Amino acid sequence: MDVAPPFVHRLEAVVQERLAVVGEDSRNPRAPWDGNHLGLPGSMRPLSVSRAESRFLANLVALSDCRTVLEIGTAFGYSTSWLAYGLSQCSHPHGVYTIDDGTEAGLGDRGLAIAKEIWTRTGVDDLVFPIRGTSPEVLNTLDGLMADVIFIDGEHRGDQPLRDWLGCLPHLAPSGFVIFHDVQEKYTVQEAVEHAISVGFSAFPIASSCEPVVVCRDETRAALISTAFELARQNFIVVKAQA
Repeated sequence: MDVAPPFVHRLEAVVQERLAVVGEDSRNPRAPWDGNHLGLPGSMRPLSVSRAESRFLANLVALSDCRTVLEIGTAFGYSTSWLAYGLSQCSHPHGVYTIDDGTEAGLGDRGLAIAKEIWTRTGVDDLVFPIRGTSPEVLNTLDGLMADVIFIDGEHRGDQPLRDWLGCLPHLAPSGFVIFHDVQEKYTVQEAVEHAISVGFSAFPIASSCEPVVVCRDETRAALISTAFELARQNFIVVKAQA
């Protein structure tokens, strides 16, 4: 019997019509079971999160019973949709605020148009608030916004990952999580992770295709992170409410 929530079936339909599998294999040799990265037809960039990572994002948000999520790097809205699905399973969801300037691979308005189609067709559009702008500058306009989960998946090179982290830090709820995507040697995201550790955060690497790292102030929340990932690895998605 198929027990996947309607969101999954709706998303699969949009993926088949609007997106393409860009990388079936994992980018991490230690996680050969992961992969299935998506992109826009005819383009290698931007690239979506992997199959396990998408489900991990949803599970962590749902298990944390979040109110607000902040995302750096909307692209074509795939990871945003999973964050919003997770939020839809929470008791008092407010919204996913997702930031992008449309410059990656010359995406422009095309990415946001496809993103809005994905969000609408999967039924999470009422929970998503796209913001056009560049991080961290645009973060200064979000007065009073406190996020329970922050997903940083913007530019991975130079000082940008550290700038994103420092810009997001004032918006992180005391018990919140920050997820850094693409913490790999070819990028400089590790520098932001190391800064987080230096100011008292605990770091938890995730053994999936793009090797994300979750940081939080409370190391006792490691069990929640582990549960969210193990469920995702087995292709399970948290369902706490009627989807």
